[in-house]
Amino acid sequence: MASCVDSLWMKELTNLDIYNDLANDIKTINIDEKVDYELPTELLKKRLKEMDAKSPFNIEYNPGLENLIKSFLKNRKKSFERLMAISEYYFPMFEEAMARENVPLEIKYLAVVESALNPKAVSRVGATGLWQFMYETGKQYKLGIDSYVDERADPLKASGAAAKYMSNMYKIFGDWDLVLASYNSARGMLQRQSVVQEARKLLEYPQKSS
Repeated sequence: MASCVDSLWMKELTNLDIYNDLANDIKTINIDEKVDYELPTELLKKRLKEMDAKSPFNIEYNPGLENLIKSFLKNRKKSFERLMAISEYYFPMFEEAMARENVPLEIKYLAVVESALNPKAVSRVGATGLWQFMYETGKQYKLGIDSYVDERADPLKASGAAAKYMSNMYKIFGDWDLVLASYNSARGMLQRQSVVQEARKLLEYPQKSS
């Protein structure tokens, strides 16, 4: 019986159904389309405000976010049930890795969006594992990748690398929202954009001469 349960659990941990569905939803969802769901706007605003007060991230209400939340709550109930069950297995190891690097524990939810908590997830551009590391980034953070093994798919090692990546990016940007943005952007591109933004600010609001 124990062997049967273990087998079913391992099958669930590596089932790609949720990953494929979630990836498709993210690409095709229309955040401007209103969704009829039993969640009052004022209640949502209240909950987001409470989260914002405790979080290092900027959490603000907007209609697009409301439509997104309601769409997933209405159309992906079974997927969320499965994700919540799988998270009981993965979140503790994520939190341990992040605590070592002084990374906000909320970042554990990034793996839900990136891979639907599936260590075998591989994107169309080759990003692999729970944290969807590209080849170059994986090698940079000491993950072994060759014809025999790919440590991007190793939950413990990949989570440690992801936490280290987040910590290093925070040292560069000093802002956790930018750290999240950098995770799916080329670091150099984001740095160049930051410089451009600062230059625009100076042009729009020139400093007074002394």
